[in-house]
Amino acid sequence: MTDTNKHNVISFLHQHYFHDNRPWVIAYSGGKDSTLVLQLVYQLMIELGAKAIKPIHVIASDTHVEAPNISDYLHDILVRIEAHARTHGLPVSVHIVQPEPSESFWGKLIGKGYPSPTRWFRWCTTKIKIKPARRVIDKIVPNMEVWCFYWVPEVQRALTAAGG
Repeated sequence: MTDTNKHNVISFLHQHYFHDNRPWVIAYSGGKDSTLVLQLVYQLMIELGAKAIKPIHVIASDTHVEAPNISDYLHDILVRIEAHARTHGLPVSVHIVQPEPSESFWGKLIGKGYPSPTRWFRWCTTKIKIKPARRVIDKIVPNMEVWCFYWVPEVQRALTAAGG
């Protein structure tokens, strides 16, 4: 991402931060795309300082399918983010979600006989990531809309085509 593209994204975020009072939710997986989104939003929060009053909720899924070192890394990063935000008075909360046992990967695969996920049948994303995240969002802000942030490939392609 070029400095110009980064500035444009930060400007976009700044403009929308004050547009309304809806909380922001960032879907964070620890991958490069969600790390970029979190970094840009977090940078905005630091730049805003005392004006940063809108709640930011970082939601990560512990699916119990990742390798232990990946899971440990994700938990460590999230603890550090939350500690830094608390130390600096930023309204950032971290939520680690997990599927219910009946929704878990192994519960579906072995317990209910689901086939392994494929490109065309990706039941696992909905069951072990989206549903648990939705439950947390509903608890955080019942009956209220939120802004959900995640990186989409179209944005990456546009930035790359523009030299980003």
